[in-house]
Amino acid sequence: MKLFSSYHQFFSHVWILTKSYWKSEEKKSAYVLLTGVVLLTIAIVVMLVLLNQWNNTFYTALQEYNTTVIFNELIHFSWLAALYIIFSVYSFYLQQVLGLRWRKWLTAQYLECWLKGKTYYRLQMFGTTTDNPDQRISEDINLFVTKTIELTVGFIKAICVLTAFIIILYQISGTLEFTLMGVSWHIPGYLVWIAILYAVIGTWLTHRVGYRLMKLNFIQQRYEANFRFSMMRMRENAESVAFYGGEKQECHIFRHRFRMLLDNFWKIIQKKKQLIWLNSGYSQIAIIFPFIVVMPRYLSKAISLGGLMQVANALARCRNHFLILWTCMRYWQNGKLLLIVLQALINI
Repeated sequence: MKLFSSYHQFFSHVWILTKSYWKSEEKKSAYVLLTGVVLLTIAIVVMLVLLNQWNNTFYTALQEYNTTVIFNELIHFSWLAALYIIFSVYSFYLQQVLGLRWRKWLTAQYLECWLKGKTYYRLQMFGTTTDNPDQRISEDINLFVTKTIELTVGFIKAICVLTAFIIILYQISGTLEFTLMGVSWHIPGYLVWIAILYAVIGTWLTHRVGYRLMKLNFIQQRYEANFRFSMMRMRENAESVAFYGGEKQECHIFRHRFRMLLDNFWKIIQKKKQLIWLNSGYSQIAIIFPFIVVMPRYLSKAISLGGLMQVANALARCRNHFLILWTCMRYWQNGKLLLIVLQALINI
């Protein structure tokens, strides 16, 4: 219930910040671009499924030394790869165009709010929830727009890929039969359950190790801005500092803010090191794990070499996109810091 309330609050903040653009004078072009991105994303998922099926056909032909099919499939792969590249490039391009137009419109709105009614003065004198509004308008709006598009597209793609490849795994896996403690077990579609368990364990481990990294990066951004602002403030007040001999005091402020910056950056390094340990180990396990779980069916000649390679590819896709799905959910939960700051800025 608490998690549902957190997501409800997050999406409420997102809707407040996004609805104005999607109801603005640019809404037609925005919806056209968004539709193009979604259609290309679905096309990419279709290509991933076709490439997965190609694995089965090609490696089965290799196993059977079928020269004609091998060369036909190489040509087939060229077409599939070319279409996949085209779809990926234009999906990225349309996302960037949409992000650019959205950022341009949103920045103009924030600049107007910042300058209207002497808001910039009230923020400087009395603002407590918003620090460095110049940085918020320059960097955080860009981050908000970029991540909103990136995570939305990533979420759609992850759901489509997981649905498609779970169906593929269910069709390939058949029924696993074994006897344990005198009881006969029959598990239909066992590869689906293995894929889910495999993806959940990997994602959970990644979350446990790196869940604080997002918050640390947000704090680092603020410390960098504070350090930069303190030097900019001295430059603007250089005459006063020189007249009153305030160099020592200013240097103390610089050192203090830079020390906070470095301390937080060191925490980021430690977290990234832990993530590299985990990801390096897990990526090596991921190479051999699919072959281990499907080996019984291969050795019993229930599937061909092509089926073995298809399962390996499908398991890898499930694991990667389950991680993407979880990353989207975690960012949505932790990204409320950014949303609260942006909402506070526009509500001043």
